[in-house]
Amino acid sequence: MFLTETQIYALFFLVGCFSVKSLLDLQNWASRKNLWELWVVFIIAMIGHDIILFPSSMIILGIKWSIFLIIVLFFYFKEIRFLVLDDKIALLAVVSLLHLYMIPVFLILYTGLLLLLKRRIKHGFSHTKLIPTLPLSTSSVVFTVALFLFL
Repeated sequence: MFLTETQIYALFFLVGCFSVKSLLDLQNWASRKNLWELWVVFIIAMIGHDIILFPSSMIILGIKWSIFLIIVLFFYFKEIRFLVLDDKIALLAVVSLLHLYMIPVFLILYTGLLLLLKRRIKHGFSHTKLIPTLPLSTSSVVFTVALFLFL
């Protein structure tokens, strides 16, 4: 199993947050609530989780959090106009939750879904240049976890 029991509960919590945020975004773009503070605390909790539960596998943790840092720097230096701050931090929260082997699969699934649905999603939200990507994040993380359940 690639996720611990704590990570499975954290996954349920994260997917629930994404669902609530997505529904708020779809109902009224202007009245959406910012949950990025919650996701920053979630990321810090996942760092603590990894350090406490896996102290013997520091090399794997170093690689995982190095990938996380690279993604953070990518978001910081590259202006991705269609992603709002909330969606960037939500993506980072998913990456902090997943096991090292699951991160590339998640990123490939997320990018593939985004490229496949980008035009259709943007067309549905023509009043803004922003694309609601949390449903894509939710789908990608669920597909990734389901895929690794059967491996």
